[in-house]
Amino acid sequence: RIEKIKAAGTDTGNSLDLVGKADTSIALAKTTAEKVKASATNADTIETVRANVAASKAALKEAHGYLNESVMELRNKMGNKVPAKAELKTEVKVETSAEASTAN
Repeated sequence: RIEKIKAAGTDTGNSLDLVGKADTSIALAKTTAEKVKASATNADTIETVRANVAASKAALKEAHGYLNESVMELRNKMGNKVPAKAELKTEVKVETSAEASTAN
């Protein structure tokens, strides 16, 4: 969607920067989610598991904020030309230990 807006002649530089920051946050969330998965199999303390879950959750919230900010900036620049229900979807799949054991 950003490429279409860019092709229409709108400056999308800051929006693309925000999407890049969101990508970084999503990568951090994936890394911490892997730590949660490893913590569950390594018999780490519950505090360690909770800390990893909190870090992953915080990274996802941060990514969500960046994506929302990017969408709002694009809407402001385009005025009424952008549909009101523009959505950016980001999916992060975290494999549970049960799914991991059946995959092997």
